[in-house]
Amino acid sequence: LNSSSVEDPGLNNLDVTFVIDGTKSIAPAIQAIKGSKSNPGLIPQLSQALRSEVGQGGSYRVGFRVYRDSEPNSGMNGVDNSEFFRLNDLECDGDTDEFVTKFNGIKAGDKFNDIDYEENSFEGIHTALEDMKGCPSHIHLMIVIGDHGYSEAKQLSKGNKTLNESRLISR
Repeated sequence: LNSSSVEDPGLNNLDVTFVIDGTKSIAPAIQAIKGSKSNPGLIPQLSQALRSEVGQGGSYRVGFRVYRDSEPNSGMNGVDNSEFFRLNDLECDGDTDEFVTKFNGIKAGDKFNDIDYEENSFEGIHTALEDMKGCPSHIHLMIVIGDHGYSEAKQLSKGNKTLNESRLISR
């Protein structure tokens, strides 16, 4: 096969989802993504880069899912009760302005006094995978921002459903 006879489709359609630890220890990273008056932040830079990389007629979408500590025996798993901007299964063109508005609403912090540092990161990733499943012609990119690992035993002790690496990878 002659490589010159194969067209390179390039980067035509892309979905980017951030999975973000929303606890207070990550507040500086969230602020860096949001930006400030003196620093435009990651979102405008990402939007500009995606616009220039996505091919003519292509599209990109950006979403996010925040995860936090789960509260013991409350049914609050730290994901379902946190901020998110889910990619629409039916609409394959993105709305960066709505993403920015929703992202700017993230308030980094701990919802209750938790001292174990092991947030429900696997559930955040698992839920974000569900958020991304639409638009099969898009390339799906997930960026995880966090500062601590996942503990299946800790989630079980809090009465939450648990995930392990194998189940997460199979998803």
